[in-house]
Amino acid sequence: MSLRLALVGPPNCGKSTLFNRLSGGAAPMGNYPGVTVERHQAAVHLGGTLEVMLLDLPGVNSLVTRSPEEEITLAELCGQTPAGAPDAVVVVADATQLGRGVALLLQVQELGLPTFLALNMADRAAAAGQNLSLVALQQALGVEVATLCARTGAGVEALIAALGPFCHAVGAASRAPRLRHLRLTTEEQATLGALQSALPAPQRNFGLALWLLCVDPLHAGAALRRWGASESSASLLRSLRREADELGPGTFVQRLITRRYAYIDGLLALAAPASQADGRDLDRFLLHPRWGPAAFVGIMFLLFQLTFSVAAPLMEAVGGTALRLFRASGAWLPGALSRSLWVDGVGAGVANVFSFVPQIGLLFWAIALLEDSGYMARAAFVADRLMRRVGLQGRAFVPLLSSFACAVPGVMACRTLAQPADRLRTIFIAPLMSCSARLPVYTLVISAVFASQPPLWGCISWGGLIILAMYALGFVAALGTAWLLERGVLRGSAPSMLLELPRLQLPRLRPALRQALRHCGDFLRYGGPLIVSLSVLLWAALTFPRQPLPPALQQQAVAALPAAERCDPQACRQAVQRQARAYALDHSLAGTLGHALEPALRPLGFDWRIGIGLVASFAAREVLVSALGQIYALDAQDPSDAASLGVKLQQMRDPQTGARRLTPLKGLSLMVFFVLAMQCLSTVATVRRETQSWTWPLAQLLYMNALAYMASLLVYQGGRALGYA
Repeated sequence: MSLRLALVGPPNCGKSTLFNRLSGGAAPMGNYPGVTVERHQAAVHLGGTLEVMLLDLPGVNSLVTRSPEEEITLAELCGQTPAGAPDAVVVVADATQLGRGVALLLQVQELGLPTFLALNMADRAAAAGQNLSLVALQQALGVEVATLCARTGAGVEALIAALGPFCHAVGAASRAPRLRHLRLTTEEQATLGALQSALPAPQRNFGLALWLLCVDPLHAGAALRRWGASESSASLLRSLRREADELGPGTFVQRLITRRYAYIDGLLALAAPASQADGRDLDRFLLHPRWGPAAFVGIMFLLFQLTFSVAAPLMEAVGGTALRLFRASGAWLPGALSRSLWVDGVGAGVANVFSFVPQIGLLFWAIALLEDSGYMARAAFVADRLMRRVGLQGRAFVPLLSSFACAVPGVMACRTLAQPADRLRTIFIAPLMSCSARLPVYTLVISAVFASQPPLWGCISWGGLIILAMYALGFVAALGTAWLLERGVLRGSAPSMLLELPRLQLPRLRPALRQALRHCGDFLRYGGPLIVSLSVLLWAALTFPRQPLPPALQQQAVAALPAAERCDPQACRQAVQRQARAYALDHSLAGTLGHALEPALRPLGFDWRIGIGLVASFAAREVLVSALGQIYALDAQDPSDAASLGVKLQQMRDPQTGARRLTPLKGLSLMVFFVLAMQCLSTVATVRRETQSWTWPLAQLLYMNALAYMASLLVYQGGRALGYA
């Protein structure tokens, strides 16, 4: 026996946590709404031979559609997918916010689906002094009820034991739930019946007819077209909507909402007597108009200080070990060319990228802890005040936060925004958030040019400060861009934000660690094959065509040695080899391209080597580290030196002037370019898919790269004018 069982619940009720408990999966979790944007499914055994297909649907407060996530949930519940409607629904509700969960349960019942009520966070309800009467709930709603705490696992086994008989009963004889809360008049019932009869056969459902009368005309018309209804059905809907509104005081929707909540109020008075206030004294500080933003900046500052300082020794250990392994294994390869491919190509590139995994893991572990503690919902509330001034709603904070990991899921998370203009504005600015692919570039430059700087006031790392500044620059650039869009091509005011604040709690270390490991795995799984492929191609471009060193330049290399070394054959041979490597690199395919780009990049402080890395990084930002690893490995004075890339960059000198090739000003210019540039083909493809147009991704590409060039030019030339060259 196999049934399809859907988990439905309001945002932040612990629904995805319960799904992970039941399935052993790793659905995205977060302590703010909008995390689960697409559905997840897994096969789950409920004892014996009973197996169900468990669906985790996006969290919704209502089925009266206003956003794409609600459309996904409604389409699944109404059978508008190839798999059809689920056989039954488990409504997951926060026991401390019972009214919100019951309101959603009533709407699910109106669709005619068998329901089961799972009250999560029962421990918090008990701690707040709330005394739930399960018997009263079951009798009033006509559904089975179970209490649990998905966060700790308490009550989950009892829930599984209760779901078994429930699913058997559904499979044996499915019956529609009794709608005790509607109390429709005879005229209203006739109106709903007429509309239901006019719908196409697959959608001839009482709940859908009721939904069409409640939802706004734009969504109702789109649904009818999607269902293939005739024009006469659309005309009938408009007339029946007017007729329903005239059957009593107020509109039909207002009367329906009043009846629902009158029923819910009576139910709560009987089943959940008034509880003690839970008290949120800390929120007076975290949500304060002035102290709240200051607390957010302080928390982010500590986060970046922690991740940069703690990760530094781990990065050196991982990078050094990887380089030694590549060099040791390369010694067994036959031929200089194959050793160069393995060591200078794959080794110098991929090993440097892998060294940044500890920092990425620490960063997202810390962010996961903040999410689980309930702080991120407060950060969204605080950000709403600022974001509304530039034409964004606070709910856009969720996709922007997701973009700090990767712009691809951040762009996809914009589906939670109901208004098309809000969605497009947020999609356009999401790539300006500093994603995890930029982090290796920041860390590389900081280790190369700022590592020697003493800590500020003896305790504050410059690395953490600079990374925080780069993240802040991206956020400010995003807000400025949104402000321009809101007053230009995407006009429209941001709607008010409705957000439930979860209780603050001690975060769980293990789930946060799992999320961090998942981010690291994604970084390696999706970036690894691309980096390896591009590393091999780049090595070929840096190696071929193989140009021998002309005899005249060989003589110059020997003549440049001190007089005492000219008589030493080994010193002369090493000088010629160094000159031969530099000559071959200059005349390679990549070197030729880099020299062609250098005039355009020189005003930014970049030489032809960085130019090659910038071209390679347009496939993916993190490829810059791999590209520079190969370039400087091939260009090293001593190719057997196993120093890390940051140390090599720190030691590189111009052979003519003796000056450092990468100065702090050039490094700052490079980081600013990477903050603002659009250098990710995956993001371009995702924006194209989400907007169904090439206009927005191409505009994004041109705007962000032009902005990056101008900002980098301003930093470098402004720094030179101030005497920091």
